[in-house]
Amino acid sequence: MAKLTIIRGIPGTGKSALARKLNPLHNVAADDFMIDPETGEYSFDEDSLTERHRLCYEQIVSWLEQGKDCVVHNTFVRWRNITPYVNYCDRKGHEVEVISLSQEYGSIHNVPEETIKRMRRDFEW
Repeated sequence: MAKLTIIRGIPGTGKSALARKLNPLHNVAADDFMIDPETGEYSFDEDSLTERHRLCYEQIVSWLEQGKDCVVHNTFVRWRNITPYVNYCDRKGHEVEVISLSQEYGSIHNVPEETIKRMRRDFEW
């Protein structure tokens, strides 16, 4: 069976860097679906966030079904945010590892400080 590594943390904790280090080919985040394919520019769109998370989940399921180890890296502030991934892996017999990051390096997506403070306050360890 394949292994899913879930990396969680507030913006700027190094989730993307760790994901690329652990699995440069099979890692995905909801942010990946907010990059314009033509310009390569990142543009956050809160209205499409639910859809972006759905696409992220579907990509992970696709890789796991192919037997590929993979990494998902999103903020996952609440434990319930990772529940669909964990439940899927439990049903299919895939291994799951959860890594929670706390070191702060600074957000590459210019997340407002107020948003980061709220996420830091609400983060479930």
